[in-house]
Amino acid sequence: MEDVSNVDEMTSDDGYFFPHHGVQRPGNRALLLRVDFNGSQKTNINIFLNDVLCKGGVIQEDLFSIMLRAHKYGYFFSCDICHMYKQIEINAHERHFQKILWKKYPNKPVQIFKLRTVTYGTTPHVTYPREF
Repeated sequence: MEDVSNVDEMTSDDGYFFPHHGVQRPGNRALLLRVDFNGSQKTNINIFLNDVLCKGGVIQEDLFSIMLRAHKYGYFFSCDICHMYKQIEINAHERHFQKILWKKYPNKPVQIFKLRTVTYGTTPHVTYPREF
């Protein structure tokens, strides 16, 4: 995240404030909190971020084809890609579409930040990964 400290940027109507909320598993004693972003929540002009983002085509084969091809080799590599999107940086000129309001401590004021990486849950996030 990058802090928006420029007054012109703070008061500008250009961009989008990303709705988000904290999620914690019930019964989790570690008190780990994750942030859930919602690119499908409508704005005051009745559109949502996923409406205006460029949608890419389907680039992944169906699961059945992937599993059939896996039997062709003696070894198979599988992994979880949940953190992959946090490695893809967004162009600085497009970060104003992913602004958030954040309050780290109850006694501190609300701050404005721009997210620097692709956010999981937005429409184009599925177009970024490529087969290696």
